[in-house]
Amino acid sequence: MTTEKNDGKVLFVDDESVMRDLLSREAQQSGILDFEVFEDAASAVARLQGLDEAATAIFSDGLNGGWREVIAAAKEAQVPAIILSGDTRIQQEVEQTGAIFLSKSKVNLGFVATTLDQLQHPTDA
Repeated sequence: MTTEKNDGKVLFVDDESVMRDLLSREAQQSGILDFEVFEDAASAVARLQGLDEAATAIFSDGLNGGWREVIAAAKEAQVPAIILSGDTRIQQEVEQTGAIFLSKSKVNLGFVATTLDQLQHPTDA
């Protein structure tokens, strides 16, 4: 059973079709009603900049460096950016921008809902 989450649009960006499919299923299973999936940074950034209302978050693959463009656009739109990458060498640089880094190797079922919940209800841990 899923819980409906209608707090705003969630954007997903990944250049691998398998990951885009996984992210779509994860969003649906998490009860996210309003989401879009993109295969490149330019398309996601254009959509983010064209939204009438702020998105809830943008989850992006490292995109061979395209994550920088995604983070810059997210910061401008005041939208949390979550970078999902198998390349942990970029973690420190990502986190220095204020974005969240999640290693793809540690992502499990329910990570989208968990991450969005943590963004909406931060704790002082």
